[in-house]
Parts: sequence; C-alpha cells; structure tokens
Amino acid sequence: MAELSEMTYFGILINSVLPIIFISFIGFVLGKKGIFSLEEARIINKFVAMIGVPAISIAILQKGSLDNLNLELCLLYIIAEMIVYISAFLITKYCFGRDNIESILIAIASSFSNHVLFIYPIVKLIFPAEELIQVYGIIIFDVILLATSVFLIDVFSNQGKDIKSLFFKTLVNPVVIGLLVGIILANFPIELPKGVFNSVEFIADSAAPCALFILGILLSLNHAQKDDLLSYLIISFKLFLHPLLALVLILYVFHYEWAESKTTILVTVAPVGVMAMTFATRYGVPTQAISKSMFWSLLLSLALIPLVGAI
Repeated sequence: MAELSEMTYFGILINSVLPIIFISFIGFVLGKKGIFSLEEARIINKFVAMIGVPAISIAILQKGSLDNLNLELCLLYIIAEMIVYISAFLITKYCFGRDNIESILIAIASSFSNHVLFIYPIVKLIFPAEELIQVYGIIIFDVILLATSVFLIDVFSNQGKDIKSLFFKTLVNPVVIGLLVGIILANFPIELPKGVFNSVEFIADSAAPCALFILGILLSLNHAQKDDLLSYLIISFKLFLHPLLALVLILYVFHYEWAESKTTILVTVAPVGVMAMTFATRYGVPTQAISKSMFWSLLLSLALIPLVGAI
C-alpha cells in the first residue's frame, strides 16, 4: 500500500483510478474516429452481460468470501439506495410525466452504482482483500434488486402476459444465473479443483476492461441535446443524494467509524451504471438523459473516488 503515496488523493487518482479509466479514453478516441461503431460496442457488451458479469458474481461468491460481511452496514447502503430509487421513480413518473418503464430505468440510473465494472477493479488496487467484502455484499444485493427491476419492466411491457413466464424469463437472465451458480459452487459438498475457480477469475477479470472500453465508445457518440433536466436529476441523485443519505445513516444514525465504512461509502460515489443504458436500448426507451448523466457522473467520480479513498 505504500506505493500508493500513503493513500493520498493524487496517489489514488494516479495509481488506481486513472489506470482503470484509461481504457475508456481509448474507447472514446476510437469511437470518435469511427474505428469502433455502436454495433461493434453492442457485440462486446453482449459478451460482458452474458459471460463476464455472471463470472464476477461466481467469483465473489467463492467459499468463505462473504463470511465476514457486515450485513447491517450493507443493508444501510441498500436503504439509502432504495430511498433514491423510489424518489427518482416517483419524480420521473409524476413530475416529468414519463411511463412506468422509463421511470424505472431512470430510477436504476439514479441509484445503482457502476460498482461491478468500475469500482470493483479500482478498490482491488486500493484496499487489501479483507476490506473488499462489503463491496462484494453490495454487488450481490444489487444483482437481486436489478433482477427485480427487470422483472417489473417486463410486467409493464408485457401487459396480460403470464406472470410465471415473466418470472422464468428473469430467472434465466445471465446475471441471475451467475448468482445462482455462485451460490451452488460456494456450498458444493465436494471441494472442486482450483482450476475451476481460476477459469472463472480469468473470465471475470476480462469483464471490466471490456465494459469500460464500451463505455468510452458510447460516450463518443453524438446524442441530441435534450432531457437536460432529467439528466441533472440522475446526476444529483446518484452522486450527491445517495452519498449524503448513506453518510447520515451509517455515520450519524448508526455511529459507524469511518475506517470500517469507507469502502461502503466509496461505492456511493461511483458513476451511473451501464445497465440502465443497456436496458433502455433493449426496451426502446430514449437514452439521451442516461447517456449524458453517464458522461458527467464519470467525470465527477474521477474527483470524488480519490477524495473518499484518501480520507
């Protein structure tokens, strides 16, 4: 850890954050030059969504990895996240007059951090392994919440369709399958060869660079300048309201020490997650507000993540 300049702001920024985000810069440049197109980005994204992210879920559920999880601390994060989620949904639906599907997607963008593909690789460079458990726990909870959100979107977009078939569709989502496989492997009665988990780790390690490269391509595209107010709502909720609620709940209501809650707070200042954009494209929802908030939240996170890490 001494190599990180004693965990100073610039030490974390230069040695941990910028090396991770550099691949997005490459994607941005190649996207601007037209070397990589939106269609090619979608192909890479398909690999990330169907193989890479499930592999991460399996990897973090390896036997014993969550034994020391502080469940209360994790739930406080989720409570703050859900307050933001519900508030963003209600404001988008009743103040902006959007339908249920778009309101859910704006709620996802406003509350769910890009922890799997952005914070996860960064914190692995900053903190020792035992301090990453809270991040693992948050990822697992958010996979469940995201699957629930997708189920609700399917219900609203398939009015009259059998609920059982929609529930089954949610269960066979690759992210959910990854979570279920991870639980099975973590509790498997026979000790599996180390090579099984080495293979999973190898695939999991490929997900973040690919996703961040895609993010750079997406940010390079020219989007129509509209839905400015909605993008401001997403950014303010994601990077200001969510961290503020988490800080109040964790530090002042439940009186946790900063040292034990730092990694949890760090997740709150992550940028808008890419899943909101992925599902907006899949369900034919306008993406201008989400794409704009992804860009600005990424820039703001570059300043906020080293700040939280260095305190």
